[in-house]
Amino acid sequence: MATHSCYLVKWGHWLRLIGAGTAVSTITVMTVRAFVAARRDEGMSDHTIMKEFTALRCALRHARDAGLWEGDLAALKPADLSSDYLPKKRALSLAEARALLAQLKPKRRAAVALMLGTGSEVGAAERTERVDYERTSGLVHVRGSKTNDRDRFVPVVLPECQELIDLAWTLGTGRRGMLLSRWASCWRDLKVACRRAGIPRCSAHDLRRTFAHWHLIAGCSFEDVARAMGHASTAMLFSVYGKIHPAAQRKRMVSSIIPYSLDASGTDALAPHPVDSEVPVDDDAPAAMTVAPSRPQRKR
Repeated sequence: MATHSCYLVKWGHWLRLIGAGTAVSTITVMTVRAFVAARRDEGMSDHTIMKEFTALRCALRHARDAGLWEGDLAALKPADLSSDYLPKKRALSLAEARALLAQLKPKRRAAVALMLGTGSEVGAAERTERVDYERTSGLVHVRGSKTNDRDRFVPVVLPECQELIDLAWTLGTGRRGMLLSRWASCWRDLKVACRRAGIPRCSAHDLRRTFAHWHLIAGCSFEDVARAMGHASTAMLFSVYGKIHPAAQRKRMVSSIIPYSLDASGTDALAPHPVDSEVPVDDDAPAAMTVAPSRPQRKR
């Protein structure tokens, strides 16, 4: 499971910095402070360090139950280690995505195209098999493993995503039925490619956020986008992935509203809009990509 592997990585940092031979019974808040200082020196954010501290606390809870540690979990966290976290809002425009792709080697271009086109995580992208997509079906099997919902089929509904997925299947160089090869230097390669493309730095997680952003501004519902991304509810979209520009939010509302307004009588009845009182569309509002033509207006 991806969660198990994630915790192994976090515990690995503890073993590396405090010593694999350190007895569990000797771990104190001073041990944690030394670890935090070392990780900060390595350039890690407090958000990342807090996740690693949580992994240690989980292990010590089990150690305490087994009689191997007698400390106070509540007193283990240093006072200056903050868990405050503001989710990033970085999502690429279509122009930025194309500029980024142009600066990557073909096999890495395939990986980025797949993540942009399907919203898949790095691990899920690397598990993609060539049989996971048949163009006529309009569905891509994303082999996520973090939760049961992450193993999913993503509908291909935007022409830009169709183009990206086709590119991924054209350029992928994986062996033995796999679409992609492993990308251990993903973070570093994306940083370099963004610099060459002249765009703000982005991460693999930003590519996933871009998928959500594009579909939301195109008018897809939060519920449908959440399912496509492998979330059991829309909570993560509202807090992390669905932070769209206010102008784009306005366009979503304008394009979905029916041609009626509340009746001035004070009741909940709907009255037809006057012909000359259409809500204007803000043509100057920023758009991340070209979307499908707007739906035809109803006959009045």
